[in-house]
Amino acid sequence: MKEDIAEIIQEYALSHFKRFSELSTMQTTISAKEKKIKLHDLSAVISMGSSKINIIIVFSADKTFVDKLTQLETNGIELDKDEYYEMLHATLAETANIILGHTTRDVGLNKSPISLSPPMLIESSNSMTCAKKASLKSIIFISQYGNIEIHIVKPTGNHNPILEECIS
Repeated sequence: MKEDIAEIIQEYALSHFKRFSELSTMQTTISAKEKKIKLHDLSAVISMGSSKINIIIVFSADKTFVDKLTQLETNGIELDKDEYYEMLHATLAETANIILGHTTRDVGLNKSPISLSPPMLIESSNSMTCAKKASLKSIIFISQYGNIEIHIVKPTGNHNPILEECIS
């Protein structure tokens, strides 16, 4: 079993996206980035916490990518403009929930319960800056429909040797 939370998230995200042949050729990398997260058109922020883990995960995607994912997920269901706009947001939020829900199974850390916050959606923001001492890892997925990035932030003051192993 992988111990690096970024690798676990990457594995579940790839599995989720590759259900669709249109997204089966996605390229992906993991990197330790600078303290600034460049946000794309639409982002979902979720915190993951327990007695042994406390991190923030940011899913940030190009609108073209979320648009394609929404089309694939709705599979031809006809939606008016307002419904489609709402579904676009719901698609990113639910995608994040599904991927992180699977991740919690593998990051169970001695069967300790892990909670996920509801996704907070952010639109039309340029960036987020992490605290100086925060750890940041980013997973970048590149597709012909645009990109999605998943950023894992360990907040300052959260000294946890188990978590530091997972995202260092």
